[in-house]
Amino acid sequence: IKKKKIKVIALDHHVIEKSSIDSSSLFVGAAFSTTQLLLHRFFMYFDKDCYFYSAIGMLEDTGHFLVADTRLFSDFAICLKKSKKEFSENNILAFMI
Repeated sequence: IKKKKIKVIALDHHVIEKSSIDSSSLFVGAAFSTTQLLLHRFFMYFDKDCYFYSAIGMLEDTGHFLVADTRLFSDFAICLKKSKKEFSENNILAFMI
């Protein structure tokens, strides 16, 4: 059986590892969440679900905002608004079930 090989591009907001791409040099600079990087690079392709999942990613990647800055809060608010969802435990729990 012949196996297919696929290429994987790793984007992360953490310290650069050998297999990762330095996303700060590509498009957006420092970020507190990987979904924040994706938002700034690919927002033109986002639909309301992508915005909602990005908001969840920002929430989870920052430990529920234990680390953040004004840009992250702004990005989070934009994602919630464009997802047409409200920030509530119901939305968070519904996503995680």
